[in-house]
Amino acid sequence: MGEIEKLRVVIADDESPAREGLRYFLDQIPGVEIVAEASNGKEALEMIGKNAPDLAFLDIRMPGLDGLEVAQHLKDLEERPRVVFVTAYNKYALKAFESWAMDYLLKPVDFNRLKEVVERARQELSGRATAQTPPWEDLLRRLGSPLEQPEKKRISIRKAGSAVLINPDDIICFAIEDGVVNAYGSDFKGMVNYRTLEEIERDFGSGKFFRSHRGFLINLNRIDQINRTKLGSYELTLSNRKTVPLSRRKARDLRKLIKW
Repeated sequence: MGEIEKLRVVIADDESPAREGLRYFLDQIPGVEIVAEASNGKEALEMIGKNAPDLAFLDIRMPGLDGLEVAQHLKDLEERPRVVFVTAYNKYALKAFESWAMDYLLKPVDFNRLKEVVERARQELSGRATAQTPPWEDLLRRLGSPLEQPEKKRISIRKAGSAVLINPDDIICFAIEDGVVNAYGSDFKGMVNYRTLEEIERDFGSGKFFRSHRGFLINLNRIDQINRTKLGSYELTLSNRKTVPLSRRKARDLRKLIKW
């Protein structure tokens, strides 16, 4: 079996920001072609049957058929794709293994882990790997115990000539101002060592922060009010009383996330 030129991928997740985040990451990996996206389990089966992908990234909690049920249906296919579950809930680890998942990624997705998964899928499909599914001991080692939460990264913020490490939970929003990215908290504002909001999304995934507008990335847990403006658009009032714009397109995505 020869080297795979393009790894054909299907993404299935009922949350549009999650699909956007994963698509953005995959677009940064050479040799990956996203052939279809789905917003529920039924669509996922249809897109996989229609496009015959090499790799399917499935959210576990989706309306209708969940990701585990989709994987069970795929076992009946003669040429089934490798399956990777992407979810915020590591309690499904053993069920994922029972469904013959190739791997299991926790949200927010780590870019380096994603690259590892893509490379391993490429090796398996090229005949350079000896097993389709990793041993369950290795899968559990990657995940940690079922009650363990993924390690939280901290963000360095420059304040008064010093670098201060901040827990991302304490950051209310990021904003692009005068060409730099600033982080705002309840009692601080500081410049971060990121050049773009896309880089922050890549490192911290789409589960915590939401891109409300091209110049703002907000902590979903720090939204206090959603207000409609006189011009028919929207703005958000955050927990530090800062207001930020919410584009009409992004308002549709936010409705799916917090059901307002």
